[in-house]
Amino acid sequence: MEKVNLSNNFSVFCENKSTAKLLFSQINDYFQHGISFEKDDVIFDVGANIGIFSMWIYHQLQGDVHLYAFEPIPNIYSILEKNTNISTQEKEEIKLFNYALMDKYGLIDFSYYPNASPFSSALPYDDRDKNMFLDMANASLESGNLLARIFCLLPISMRNRFIQKQINKMFIPSVIKCKAKTLSQVIKEENLDHIDLLKIDVEKTEMEVLLGIDKLDWKKIKKIVIEVHDYQDRLNSIKSLLESNEYNITVDQEEMFVGSNIYNVFATKA
Repeated sequence: MEKVNLSNNFSVFCENKSTAKLLFSQINDYFQHGISFEKDDVIFDVGANIGIFSMWIYHQLQGDVHLYAFEPIPNIYSILEKNTNISTQEKEEIKLFNYALMDKYGLIDFSYYPNASPFSSALPYDDRDKNMFLDMANASLESGNLLARIFCLLPISMRNRFIQKQINKMFIPSVIKCKAKTLSQVIKEENLDHIDLLKIDVEKTEMEVLLGIDKLDWKKIKKIVIEVHDYQDRLNSIKSLLESNEYNITVDQEEMFVGSNIYNVFATKA
């Protein structure tokens, strides 16, 4: 575990500094197309990882917020716990949950990737995902700095072998069993009458999170932002589900994911 400074007066403990900086660089991409937050909001951070999203909001609002952060992987959760314990003075300001939100209650196998923990998921990354990351890496290199462009002068087969080797290292899994509940179970247990913002970034199980919301609870959720991995027409299925529950939908794609199947969905009440 190491500590990294992400901006003035904002630092976190992490497994890997580069990964933490990448997560921090993506925060502003969540807050577009009507997605915002205010003091005293109730915010769910589903797929909290080490807590960068939650802690950034906490610092922006100077602690005047009610955050619920969910992270099922024990190793990652321990860092989340360390970050929030150091930065908060009242435990009730950020509530931590060491389980996943899914469409059912029980134990679920998760693939934990120690070399790339943000990609840990109940749906393991496969060759399709690895090929997508290979394409993204090549696109990034070709538009990168001088050193990256020099690397691109290598024969593409040699370059791809090197990149593929690094990707394979990233996705060496450790399979562990994690607890899961539904979002509606949490709403009931925490006696919540509303959620101002629901953020979901769960690496391919975003639909399962949404299917864990009971019909009567949809009206309690004002705004939603979701990272969606568009396999088997999942993007359209999620759009249809949200629209059927009276949300206005915008789909966008972060610059780093252009050409991939990864999108952000922004949903606000109609």
